[in-house]
Amino acid sequence: FNTTTAPEFACPAWSQPGNAPGGAMADKWAATYLQDAVLRLRNDFGGAALNATLLFAMQQMCSYDTVAFGYSDFCALFTKQEWLDYEYAWDVKFMNTNGATSPLGRALGLGWVNELVSRLTRTPWDPQTQTSENATLNLDPTTFPLDRRFYIDFTHDSTITSVLAALNLPHFDEALPVPDAGHALDANRNFVTSKVVPFAARFVVEVWSCGQADEWV
Repeated sequence: FNTTTAPEFACPAWSQPGNAPGGAMADKWAATYLQDAVLRLRNDFGGAALNATLLFAMQQMCSYDTVAFGYSDFCALFTKQEWLDYEYAWDVKFMNTNGATSPLGRALGLGWVNELVSRLTRTPWDPQTQTSENATLNLDPTTFPLDRRFYIDFTHDSTITSVLAALNLPHFDEALPVPDAGHALDANRNFVTSKVVPFAARFVVEVWSCGQADEWV
């Protein structure tokens, strides 16, 4: 509940209406792009009432089944375009809930960036800049050392998205709106969730020194 690797739990504004709009935006897009799939598949589920929410969950089952077992019967239920639209739904959700266009995106990543600066500069963490950091851990050199060759944090894809936002990297700062029916997706957009934060995503920061006084991050 107080850690930079799950910053939303330390953010009182996280649960307030309107501060995490990505989920509602993704749901709105799913209701649009899955209209044909609802009509196509509604007679194949024993009379169950299908809707976009259930079909979106089946698309999620395809990805999780495939990661766990290598294959999923859910995958073949959808067309190539529906998979591209599904990918965009996650782009919209991540960018507008945790990314640079979210009301809280940069704030959620700031705590980890504060810790990164301490590690890069080898200076003690400053409590005056605290956002989601755990002061008990960060003020103790045993649990927050500054003299290591490398550091490893384990976190969520959503937190990596917020860190990218907090770093103000222009490559990951673009508006991803909910398109209208029949609207072509921007195939050249920079933020594609499956490429930026896929399963087992890694964000690596390296410090390079080429034998001179200057160091490069």
